[in-house]
Amino acid sequence: MAFIFDLSSSSKIPNGFYRDGNKNSRRMNRNQVYNQVKGHAELELGLKESEYPSHVFVYQVLAPLVEKKKVRHPGQGSRIVIKTTAGELVVERSNQVWQIDHTRLDSLLVDENLELAGSLYITVVIDSYSGCAMGFYLGFEAAGSHEVALALRHAILAKQYPPDYQIQHEWMLAGLPEYIVTDRAKEFRSGHLRRIAMDLNIQLRLRAYPQQEGLIESLFDKANKEVLSMLPGYKGSNVQKRPLEDVLKVGGYCKKTHKA
Repeated sequence: MAFIFDLSSSSKIPNGFYRDGNKNSRRMNRNQVYNQVKGHAELELGLKESEYPSHVFVYQVLAPLVEKKKVRHPGQGSRIVIKTTAGELVVERSNQVWQIDHTRLDSLLVDENLELAGSLYITVVIDSYSGCAMGFYLGFEAAGSHEVALALRHAILAKQYPPDYQIQHEWMLAGLPEYIVTDRAKEFRSGHLRRIAMDLNIQLRLRAYPQQEGLIESLFDKANKEVLSMLPGYKGSNVQKRPLEDVLKVGGYCKKTHKA
């Protein structure tokens, strides 16, 4: 296989993606790393399939790093415990504890005139017991208490979409949580969210440690690295590095109002 990389860089690139993708509470597997390599080669470098490492090569390169991570921590147990500023929550069932967070997605959008529209922010609600996404909200504005409320509304209600959405599987999840756990951002401590929680008899809790965001951060990582990295407009985690002409070169999206 005639790689555009030399042998040294062919090994360093997957290793770099793997290490960056498994820092702190983030998690990235070998398949996600290969998708990153593929996206980098095709979208950033304009390479063909025969010019960058195959998934077999990437798996082989990562094998030593993957084996190192298979160390179990004694006494960890199987219980799901979330430490909050008000004490520990032991998660024992679905719809007991939901978590909410948001991020800016690693993709640039253009409108129908091929002018830069910006990046989308996503607010996601996740069930701590099952790990399932209960609901979300997408928008161009930075997430605030209004966007959090819309994501929560989507999570609580039954999901219904018209045929033109071409949904392949019915989204059955809905309900009310007993607790909502978030970080300490101002939108999660707002009077708006407190009133909603009071009306719905939901107790709000703040995480004691940022490291406990792993569940929801993992979903954001997968959305960026397994989905968006394969689509036109993907720019990686650096918001500023990818110029508009690169986005237009690989194809653009039309700016629409995206709501859950």
